[in-house]
Amino acid sequence: MRYELTDLKLFLAVADAGNLTHGAKRVHLAPSSASSRITRLEETLGVDLFKREARGVCVTPAGDIVLQHTRQLFRQIEQMHTALTPFSARTKNRIRVALNYNATVSFLPHDIQQFLTKYPNVQIELAQQKSENVVASVAEGRADIGVSAYSGDFYGVKFLPYHSDQLVIIAPKNHPLARHKRIAFADALAYDFVSITDDSAMQQFIFERAKEAGHPITPRIQVSTFNLITTFVKNGVGIAVQTGNCFRTNYGALTDLAMIELTDEWAQRELRISVPLDAKRLSSIAQEFLDHISQSAKSLA
Repeated sequence: MRYELTDLKLFLAVADAGNLTHGAKRVHLAPSSASSRITRLEETLGVDLFKREARGVCVTPAGDIVLQHTRQLFRQIEQMHTALTPFSARTKNRIRVALNYNATVSFLPHDIQQFLTKYPNVQIELAQQKSENVVASVAEGRADIGVSAYSGDFYGVKFLPYHSDQLVIIAPKNHPLARHKRIAFADALAYDFVSITDDSAMQQFIFERAKEAGHPITPRIQVSTFNLITTFVKNGVGIAVQTGNCFRTNYGALTDLAMIELTDEWAQRELRISVPLDAKRLSSIAQEFLDHISQSAKSLA
C-alpha cells in the first residue's frame, strides 16, 4: 500500500475538524490537493473514510478504525522521537530556527547575539522562509522554533507574541514620494524599484502584492545584500521596501534617505513565535532560547 505520513496527518486533521477545508489548512495544504490526497488514500485502503455532509464530513465506521490506528501510529512516532532525544545533537548545542525576512533583518539578530554571548557553545541554524513555510517547518519537525508574520492557526503549533513592525518605502530625500509621511503601496508602483534577489522570501511577498495591485514590479536592479539596496537608493537608482525597524536601527542616521510608511493592511507585520504544541519536542537549550526571545519581546512591549 502506497501512502505517506502526510496523507495520514491530513486524514487526522480533517477528522478532528469535521471539515475538509479546515483540516487542509491545519496541515498547510490547498483544499484541492487535500481532496485528491483523501481520495487516493481511500482508493489505496479500499474503503470510504468520510461521509460527505452539507456542513462538512464525518468519519465512517471504516474511517473510525483507521482513525484509531492513525492516532496510535503518531503516538508511537512521538515516543520514538522522545527516545532518541539523548542521542540527538540538537539537545546538546544546536537550535534550528526558521524565520521570515522581517525577523531576519529586524529584531532577532540582537536577541541571538545576546543569547550566544550567554551560551558560547550553542550553534543556531537559521533558515529564511516565507511565513507559512516557517510554521510548516515547526509543525513537521524541520525547525525547533519559528518566527514569522503568519496570522492564522496551524495544526500542532502553538503561537506566542514577539514584536510588531511596519513595512516602509525608502527613497532619496529629493524623491517625489519623500514629501509624504504615509502612502498606499499602489502609489509607489509608478516608480523604479531596487530589490533583493528573487530567492528572498520577503521579495517574493512584495512582488505578489504588486501583482495584486495590477502593476508587477520589474526591478531596475537586483542586489544580494540590504546594504547594497540602501546604497543604490541613496544614489537615485530607485526606491525600495524595507522594514521600519531595520531602517531605523541601521540607516536612521542617514539624512539623505526618507522613510515613508505604507498604509496597506498587509504592511503591518505582527511577528509571532511558533513552537511545537508538544513541549517535549523542544530540547532544553531550545527551551532556553524560547524563554530568552519571549522575555525580550515582553521587555519591549
